[in-house]
Amino acid sequence: MEHKKHNERLSMTTSPNPSPAQQHGAPASARGPLRLVLLIVGLLIALTAIGGATLGGIFSFGVTTNHESLVHERFERIVVDIPMGSVTIREDARLEYPSVRIESENQGFFPGSSATTKTSNGVLQITAERPFPLAWTGGGENNITITLPTRSGDVLEQVRVDNEVGDIRIETHIDSVDVESRVGDVRVSALQSAATSSIRVATEIGSVSIEAVPGSYRILADSDFGKVSVSGLTNDPSEDRIIDVVSQIGDVSVRAER
Repeated sequence: MEHKKHNERLSMTTSPNPSPAQQHGAPASARGPLRLVLLIVGLLIALTAIGGATLGGIFSFGVTTNHESLVHERFERIVVDIPMGSVTIREDARLEYPSVRIESENQGFFPGSSATTKTSNGVLQITAERPFPLAWTGGGENNITITLPTRSGDVLEQVRVDNEVGDIRIETHIDSVDVESRVGDVRVSALQSAATSSIRVATEIGSVSIEAVPGSYRILADSDFGKVSVSGLTNDPSEDRIIDVVSQIGDVSVRAER
């Protein structure tokens, strides 16, 4: 199932304009079967992903490999692309810039599934490929933790994370966040920084929690099956700064940073 395109949907709760269904007066009885089909499809995706993760754990025989490294090259963007595993990006005042600590916990039967790290042209990139023999089982789980020095006077330009299964947590000073996931909870906390301009999150199954610097944003928050709440922020459709969040099945929360 492909992710919804950000520019092809309207917020169900925060957009001042009515949805196409509302504009044409589509009755609830007509929309009900479609929502039911979406729910069934979503649940099938969840069962497939969870079942694959379980089989992958069985076939891995409990083999876990931990790796920790320090990156000293300077970069402005982070890109993480892994098929399966959690992703955490956080700050630690004990680290001195530009040193960055990367921890990778790999669970899988084949060592080739380990994540690889490289820095080039101002981009820190972490990727992993699922081994072909275990592609249908969900084998080759990589749990990635990136620890940055506290950047109160410095802001990352962009963080992009793509994964299929696994929770994602981002808590740092940042200008732009772009997350796409199939199954897993997503939490983004943009620490106090007036530069935050864009937060985009799309997940098929999982809750999404966004904490942004107080102020005005163009807010699009949507969930096909879940609660949607927005608090402490001003929704201004004319704003350049945007928070665009969708979960097909799961609660969505957008609020001002505490």
